[in-house]
Amino acid sequence: MWRLALLLVLALSVRAQNDDADRLLTSVRQPVILEANLPNITVGFKTGPNIPGTQFTIKCVLEGETCDATPQGQSVRGSLPVKPAAVEGTVQGLEVDQTYSCFVETTLSENGKVSYCQEAMPFPGVVRFELRFGAYSNASAFGPSEQAQVCANVLSLQPGGTCSVLRVTDGSAVVLIQVEYEDFRNTWSLTETLTQNATAVTATLTSGLEGSVEIADVETEPPVPNPLSPTNVKANAASDCTSSVVVTWAAPQRSSTITGYFVSCMSLTAPAVNGTVAATQRNTTLSIQAGEEYTCSVASQGPSGASEPAAASSPVTYSYPSECQPPAPTDVATDLFKSTGTSWAVTWTDGDKSKPEQTFTVQCGENVQCNSTDVISVADIPYGTSEAVLLGLSAGVSYTCFVVAVNDAGRTCSSPVEYQTESCDCPTTTDANTFANFTLGNINGQSGWTMQDSFGNCVGNCPYDQAITEYNGVNVWRVSNAQSTFGFSDVSTSPGVGPAGETGASLWNNYGTDNTKPFDPPQFGASATSSCFCSAMKFRSVTETAQPGFSLEYTPAAKQSTWRMSFVEINDNGVDGFDLKIQDRVNVSKNAAVNDCTGKPNNCPFGSGSNTTNVPSSATGFGYNTDNVLAVSIEFRPGIIETSDAGDTLYTGNDLVKIYANGNLIFVGTTWEAYYYALRPVVSPPWPADPDPKKQAVNSIMFRAEKPSVPDLEGEGIYITSFEQSAPN
Repeated sequence: MWRLALLLVLALSVRAQNDDADRLLTSVRQPVILEANLPNITVGFKTGPNIPGTQFTIKCVLEGETCDATPQGQSVRGSLPVKPAAVEGTVQGLEVDQTYSCFVETTLSENGKVSYCQEAMPFPGVVRFELRFGAYSNASAFGPSEQAQVCANVLSLQPGGTCSVLRVTDGSAVVLIQVEYEDFRNTWSLTETLTQNATAVTATLTSGLEGSVEIADVETEPPVPNPLSPTNVKANAASDCTSSVVVTWAAPQRSSTITGYFVSCMSLTAPAVNGTVAATQRNTTLSIQAGEEYTCSVASQGPSGASEPAAASSPVTYSYPSECQPPAPTDVATDLFKSTGTSWAVTWTDGDKSKPEQTFTVQCGENVQCNSTDVISVADIPYGTSEAVLLGLSAGVSYTCFVVAVNDAGRTCSSPVEYQTESCDCPTTTDANTFANFTLGNINGQSGWTMQDSFGNCVGNCPYDQAITEYNGVNVWRVSNAQSTFGFSDVSTSPGVGPAGETGASLWNNYGTDNTKPFDPPQFGASATSSCFCSAMKFRSVTETAQPGFSLEYTPAAKQSTWRMSFVEINDNGVDGFDLKIQDRVNVSKNAAVNDCTGKPNNCPFGSGSNTTNVPSSATGFGYNTDNVLAVSIEFRPGIIETSDAGDTLYTGNDLVKIYANGNLIFVGTTWEAYYYALRPVVSPPWPADPDPKKQAVNSIMFRAEKPSVPDLEGEGIYITSFEQSAPN
């Protein structure tokens, strides 16, 4: 009895194994090689209903060998789904210079007692498309020879197929072409060529034919599948100053149909950024907004469409390294020629060009820091401009100003610049009929004009070559240096106005009754009531030709005294007009002796070359036969600029002097206040260690002929046709 039972069990076991083998015959259907992109080969297949636990392996052997041969590579063992499905597997690490046959092996047990093997084959494919030839007017014109030529051209793009012309349509010949390949991958390759490189291949398609061609209606059987999604997408913030993210990914297993990758980085608070790269790339860099959080993904692109986006990267945020901030502007300087009472004109040196590239902001405010918001500013000044004019300031106000380099990484400020806007608004021309009511002859004593000092004295009874005379029916004042003087208080001076000076300044008279003994200390005159002094003179040459040696000083001064606060000298250059010589005082030594022109040239009472400016007639525009206008304005400002040099104290005035020629600004400088501040204190010598400085005011213009006399100019020189001065409050 037990023997019969044993035989029955054995029979049932054999029958079960046979049934399992039959099941394996249908578990894998139509295995095909989807991609042979050595060193990898991808095989796809469909499955029927499967016994749970059915497993599969894809293995590749050398071409011509059977499934039992030693595999050159095989995929990871996987489980087949119970229900019908499409399955893919990839064998990796094959030799690129070998040819392989690949099989799908299915098993029902771990030890492989029941197994079945099927070879994966490429499957055929077809491509159909239209070529539209404009040079052929009808179907008969595109005959057998043309059809053979176009098929040859098509197969040169992708050899190995069979090409046929299905139809030629009348009109401009429309040729319907079909190309068949045993391996469907060739159909995908031709499809990609026709759709992705249409412009490049038209020359090949028209070889041996006439005219141009258009490609249309490309269809593929089987359709080119969408590529698989990339994997392992990562996003890392760049380490440089580019405000960017570096995205990397791995290609999917089946990648031969991929034509490129679409990379996208998304943010909840900033615009998305996208990019497309070639199929060979596995990384790209995209610019993003600093400080914003992004996640990035990648989708494969192919002839038939795109894959689903890959799983997104971890969030990434770019922050600028500190070294990305722009360098601070340097050499910031006020351009007084362009600055006005309501503007600051400034120049600077940009510094090295940064990345991201910087722009510049110019800003000013009262008692502000660079990061203050209560400022007046002009922004977005391009790199390389290095100058700007800031408008909208108020006249007569002291500002703290900065030039700020700005880029996406931050702001870097220049050193602060203290700037005071002008409060004086002086005219730069004059048309007044100044001398209309004057009596012809000596100007002395007429309407406040003098040739004498304050005590009524005049050297040699004032024998200067000057007079009110008539020119073109109008009274004018003629003056020359046919006679000259080295005096100061007894020269031609305009009527007194003002006085004008900084706070605490006064007029001083230092000459005694005999015109030789100075009062020491100087005698007080009057305190300044205005900080502005304005003057303008219109003149022309008497002879309208060169007068060699002619010279006349035009100097703001305290009337009838030796105290001048500026110096302008008109000189005939003997060629084509009048030049100007201008002097101001800078870096005056406190320790040097008065009039020490050798050791400290800036202490010399008449200045030196270091602070002398010569303006030629080509710049002044002052000619012989034209009306010329000279205007001088002074804005007196409290205080003085003090610096140190090898134990010495140096002074430079902060008053603002502007000189105009025919309405054009030709000079910006300062007054002589530093000379008086350092070397002419109020008290008499011997001076104490720190005497109170003498703050000098002015109230008139001194017309002084100091040069050696030129007797030949008697009765000549210049006509002063108009003169105006004021000390506005």
